[in-house]
Amino acid sequence: MYYMELLQLWLKTHKITLHSERKIPSLPKPELYVAYNGKAPLRDEISAFEINQPNIKINVQVKIKDIHFEKLEDTSPENGLAGYAFFYKIFDECKSKGMTDDEALTQTRNECIRLGYLKGYIEKEDFIMFYKDFLDYDKQLEVQAEERGETKGFLGAAIKLLQKGTSLQEVINMLDLSDSQVDDLTKHYA
Repeated sequence: MYYMELLQLWLKTHKITLHSERKIPSLPKPELYVAYNGKAPLRDEISAFEINQPNIKINVQVKIKDIHFEKLEDTSPENGLAGYAFFYKIFDECKSKGMTDDEALTQTRNECIRLGYLKGYIEKEDFIMFYKDFLDYDKQLEVQAEERGETKGFLGAAIKLLQKGTSLQEVINMLDLSDSQVDDLTKHYA
C-alpha cells in the first residue's frame, strides 16, 4: 500500500498518466523496510517472499531495521527516522514514569518540538489524531494478545491434567471452565 502511494506521487511528480500514449519509463524499484522498535532485541534481518501467479511473478525482500534511537548512526533532528525513534524513546520513558498516554504524548511532542525532531509534522493536529488512533489500536492488540494467552494458558493446563489421567469433568471443575473453553478443549484434545 505504501509503495502504491509513493508510486502515485512519483507519477504525479513526473507528470506521467497511465492513460497517455507516451511510454511509461521504468518504475523505481522499491526498497521495503520494517522499522522495528519493540522490546525484544533484534538483529537486522531480511525477510523475503515470492508471489507466483500466472503472468505475475514478484519477488519481495523486506529489510527489518532496529530503529531504537541509541542504535542509529545518524540521530540528528534532520533525519526523519531519528525523529521517529526519538519520539518513541521519549514516549516510552514518559510511560515508564507512570504518565498516562495523553500526558506522555504531550510531553513527548513538546520535547520533539524543543529539539527540532519531526519538524513540520509533529506540530500538526493530524499527528496527534493519528497517534491517538495508533494508541487505541495498540491497546486493542494487547487485549487480543491477553485473550490468546489466557486461552493458551487454560488449554495447556487442561491438556497436561488430562494427560496425567485427570478426568475431563475434574479438569472442568478444577479450572472452572466456561462452555466455550470446554468446547475449545474438546476440539484440541479429542
